[in-house]
Amino acid sequence: MAAWTAWGMLLVTLAIASWLSVAGAGPELQTGGLVALYESPEEAVNLVRNPSFEELDASGRAVGWQVGEPLHFGLSGQVTRTGARSAHLRDSHLARYYPLMTQALPLAPGWYTVRGWVRTHAAGMNGAGAGGRIGIFWGKGAVTGPVHRGTTDWTPVERSFLVRPGESPVLRLEAYQKPDGSVFFDDLEVRRQVPPVVEGFLRFPNYRGVLFEDRPRPIRMSVTVRPEEARLRLSDLLIRLSAVRDGDATPVASVETPPPSPTFPMTVDAAALRPGSYLLRLQALRRDTGSLVFEYPPHRIVKLPAGFRKALGVVVDEDHVLVLGGRRRFVLGIYDTTGYSASPQSYAARLAELAEAPLDVYVNYWMGAAPVPALEALLAALRHHGMWYLHTVNSWYREHPHWPARTPCGGAAASALGADRFTACMARALAGRPGLAGWYTADEAPTDEVRRVFQQARLLQAHAAGGVTFIAQDRPRELDRWRDAADVIGVDPYPIFNVPEGATSPLERVAEWVEQAQASVEGSRPVWAVIQFFPFGAKGHWPTYDELRTMSYMAIVAGAKGLLYWSYGAKGLAWVRDPAQRSELWRRLVKLTKEIRSLEPALLGPDAPEILAGVSPAGPIRVLAKRVGDVRYLIAVNHTPREVEAVLRLAEPAAAVEVIGEGRTVEVRSPASMGDRFGPYATHVYRIPGPPA
Repeated sequence: MAAWTAWGMLLVTLAIASWLSVAGAGPELQTGGLVALYESPEEAVNLVRNPSFEELDASGRAVGWQVGEPLHFGLSGQVTRTGARSAHLRDSHLARYYPLMTQALPLAPGWYTVRGWVRTHAAGMNGAGAGGRIGIFWGKGAVTGPVHRGTTDWTPVERSFLVRPGESPVLRLEAYQKPDGSVFFDDLEVRRQVPPVVEGFLRFPNYRGVLFEDRPRPIRMSVTVRPEEARLRLSDLLIRLSAVRDGDATPVASVETPPPSPTFPMTVDAAALRPGSYLLRLQALRRDTGSLVFEYPPHRIVKLPAGFRKALGVVVDEDHVLVLGGRRRFVLGIYDTTGYSASPQSYAARLAELAEAPLDVYVNYWMGAAPVPALEALLAALRHHGMWYLHTVNSWYREHPHWPARTPCGGAAASALGADRFTACMARALAGRPGLAGWYTADEAPTDEVRRVFQQARLLQAHAAGGVTFIAQDRPRELDRWRDAADVIGVDPYPIFNVPEGATSPLERVAEWVEQAQASVEGSRPVWAVIQFFPFGAKGHWPTYDELRTMSYMAIVAGAKGLLYWSYGAKGLAWVRDPAQRSELWRRLVKLTKEIRSLEPALLGPDAPEILAGVSPAGPIRVLAKRVGDVRYLIAVNHTPREVEAVLRLAEPAAAVEVIGEGRTVEVRSPASMGDRFGPYATHVYRIPGPPA
């Protein structure tokens, strides 16, 4: 259980090399952060009953399994992977209902792995998406493996899934879209992933473990203790957090405490730390003997002179705000899709239109295979409009269907270099380029990919110290697993799905997802929201201006430090054929982003909840309060599809209140309260000039 001993000396060696680079002995500026992810070992017990279908009841059916449409889902003794039987789905396209085999799993909350094997014979020839698959389902949620079709040998399936309190997961073998032919399933497993006895999340420093000398602040860590995993009680443990200079086992700063509760904060005073690289070690000790019970993977803390901030170029500040070339920005960005060219002029017309909106971040996810000269041309074109680029690297794996095998770097193709060497080469080639904001490392990726995304991010960071790594995820419940894998956490709720214009969409999902992301990082990392700017589903519609505005402000009120819009490119604005409609849709986004940009001084400032004495009714209306000098701002959003008459009570009097973007004012009644009507999912942004009346 003492995780440090197995690989500690290697980490020390790497850390020494890191600090030599920081100190100027090497060619690259280095930063820190979590050194390695926890390995999540599994328990030996398979929680699936009768996993290979060997045990039969009196009627010859597999014990422990429920079968729907038994004429099409039964057992086979001819095709097996192990033992005497497998589950056999056959000709499900002839069934009245969808054939299933299911097993309810009475699982405690926590993380689990589901595995199984699938073999097919002429399966899914009746439909492009039809086939068999393995999944875990609960309520309205699911984690599923790939759809298996055609004719294949036994193929392994593996997925991680999370069980929350009150959920009742079901293991399901299913006929997805009723395939014809045969699909066989065998050797199912569900095993519990063992969590660490002690776990630490670094809340500050909040960017790559970097402390700057001119802003001394304590190191803060959120600690979770699970004594039951070591068959101990909370009172049996002592928790130690210590900073160790590279190559020296003696702590230079240390605190230890009996855990007051299963989750609690710990701080280490970093003021006395000299510039250099340190390992921050979190250990659980036996309180009676002082012996080591468990050590969590360490974090690297790097204390830098203030001047190194400029050398990094792009960083995240203490308020979780992105700093681009020394300028703090509330991020407004857009996704796009184009080809690539080594000529900056080839991008000029497109970027000129994009520049009509006050955007500062550009993502072109079709350019993952672009060579360095094409990226240099794009960066040059973007700089002309004051925009920065996040380069898409989520396909830089050999097994990815869009692996850029032919893309050259350093005189060799990616196929010859391999994923890690290609990533390192491209990072070195682009490091420090003006206009490069960082890397787009994961897009709606399954949790099973978090380890490789983490490793890629560490590799990018090692060869391009500044900038950010950004992920956009569509499973906010799983973000606890992702929070150490990227500098910026994004969510893409897209609530307007298959809803015709004029009907109600659940826009509150935007706020819910942003809030879940904020909870996963404990309010200690930047969270950005990807806002829907496209019609989703066969019956879906383009978001109206009011829907676009409300989704954007919902995310802001929920704590988002940036907004990106999907998409100016494919499946979005680029697919609109009518020029007049396209222009009108684009005008919507230009108008909205200009309004949000005008509020940037307020959005970048600290929250000012003291401005507001109360809101009635409190539940439906969410309010973010800000102050810039004497001017107060209230961003208020109705989170319900119902009309609400609301009263906002100010802590200080006001003479008049402007409603931004609506061309009206609101009367302030005594004592310092104002009433306003909120339509379904309506947003009002109030500007209250000062000094107070």
